[in-house]
Amino acid sequence: MLAAGVPDAVAAPGAGQAPAIAQGRVVDHICQNRPGGVRTCEWLYEWNYRLINGKYTMNVEAYGSMNGKVNKSILEIQTWARRTFVSPPHEIAFLQGPGGTGYIQGHDGKRLCNGSTSGGYQSRFTYKYWAPKPIGAWLKGTANGKWQLNPSPCHSI
Repeated sequence: MLAAGVPDAVAAPGAGQAPAIAQGRVVDHICQNRPGGVRTCEWLYEWNYRLINGKYTMNVEAYGSMNGKVNKSILEIQTWARRTFVSPPHEIAFLQGPGGTGYIQGHDGKRLCNGSTSGGYQSRFTYKYWAPKPIGAWLKGTANGKWQLNPSPCHSI
């Protein structure tokens, strides 16, 4: 669970972006320090969802954030999924993220867990930022979260 005093680039989805923290949880939160003083973080946010038949599944959403004083942008935030533990991954949701010079964060929109994605989920985002001297160039990369394998209650549908 998250505390109100969580620092930037480790912060969780705000109340206007996802359900209340009590309704869900952050999964596989990973942060990395990049050259030029930039920190990237990616995570999944999930919460249970009651279906009309009374059974439960869950919603899942990928988040990405960047912190640092340089000009930067989140080019694309993605939720990746796979049908089974061994099947190849495929993108199920994506959205362009924000840009700026301070803390930036974005998410790609909730997706309902179902039989075609019950093998697992991963958050991923593509970024670029200006790395000052001695590099003096735009750096671009992809930040991958860990796979959340066989999420539950996907199987309850």
